[in-house]
Amino acid sequence: MDERLIDRAVVIWKRLLGAPEYKITDDKSGEQDKHTGAMFGAMASMLPSNATPSLLDKFGDVLRVSLVEACERQGDGCYVRLSVDYGPDEILHAAATEAGLKKMPFPSKTDVYLTERSVSVSAGYRAETVYHYPFSCCRWLVTTLSGSDLTKLIDVIECAVPTGFTVERDADSAPGAFRKEDHGSDKEV
Repeated sequence: MDERLIDRAVVIWKRLLGAPEYKITDDKSGEQDKHTGAMFGAMASMLPSNATPSLLDKFGDVLRVSLVEACERQGDGCYVRLSVDYGPDEILHAAATEAGLKKMPFPSKTDVYLTERSVSVSAGYRAETVYHYPFSCCRWLVTTLSGSDLTKLIDVIECAVPTGFTVERDADSAPGAFRKEDHGSDKEV
C-alpha cells in the first residue's frame, strides 16, 4: 500500500472532524425529510466538541496506525472503508476514543474509501464522491472522475493541469497548509 494514500485518508478525516457537516437529506428528499434533515443538522452543530488541533493530530496519529495495520492484515489489494452513518464505525470510534475526542460529533452519512489507487470521499447523504489520486511528487488530483483510464489522465496532468481539475500539494512539501491550485470547478473535500 502506498503510504501516501493512508496519510491522505488521515488528512481528510482530520478536515472532516475539524469542520463537520450533518447532511442526512438532499434536494431530492420530500419536504418533511428536508425539515427533519435541517433540524438534525442544527441540533448536531450545537453539540459540544473538544476537537482542538492537538487532539485532531493525536486522532490522526492513531488512525494512521490503525490503517497501516488494516492494510498489513489484508496484504495485497488493501481496501478500507471508514464510515459514519449516525455514529462512527469501529476504527473511527476507537481512534477518537484513544485520542481523547470524547465529545466529537462525527459528520453524518460520510464515507471515506481507501484503495490501492485512490482515496474517495462522500460527505453527506447522497453526496457526490470526490476522488483523491496521488501524483508522483507531493500533489493530488482531486476530482469526481473515476475509472480505468485515470492513470493515463494522471500522466497527462503531471505535466500540465487542464481546466476543470484541482491539484493540491501536501502540507509537508511546502511551508503552511495545503496549497490549492484551482483549475476549474471540481469540489474539494
